[in-house]
Amino acid sequence: MVKAGGAIALYDKLRMEDSYEAGLTFKEPIFTSQKIKEVFTEVSTNPKYAANMKRLKYQAMTSGGAPLAVQTIEREYINAGNSHLRDDEVSDKMSSMSLATACCTDFIWFLVQVALIVFTVMYFLLASETGKI
Repeated sequence: MVKAGGAIALYDKLRMEDSYEAGLTFKEPIFTSQKIKEVFTEVSTNPKYAANMKRLKYQAMTSGGAPLAVQTIEREYINAGNSHLRDDEVSDKMSSMSLATACCTDFIWFLVQVALIVFTVMYFLLASETGKI
C-alpha cells in the first residue's frame, strides 16, 4: 500500500536483533509526537489519501459492508476452522524441536545417572581395597 501511495509507513526498517528481549524494545524512540503529527497532517491534508478512503468506503458499502464481513468470517470459521490461521511449517518445526529437546534432556539425565553409579561403584571399590569399609 505504501508503494501504491495508499498509506504511510511509520516504521519500515528491518530489525535483526541478537536476542528475543532486544527485539521487543527500541534503543531509540521511533514514534515521536512530532513524527505522528507530521504523518497525521499528511494523511488529513493530502487529497490522494481522502480519495483512497472514499473509494474504500464506497467499495465496503457496495459489497455488503461490516455485516457481510462478519457473516463471511463466521462462515469460514465454522466451515474451515482455524487451521488456515496457523503456519503448519513453523508448528512442525517447533514440535520436532520440542522432541529433540526432550531427547537431549533425557540423554543428559541418563549420563548423569550413569556417572553417579560409576562414581559410587568406584568409590566403594577403592574404599574396600584400602580397608576403609
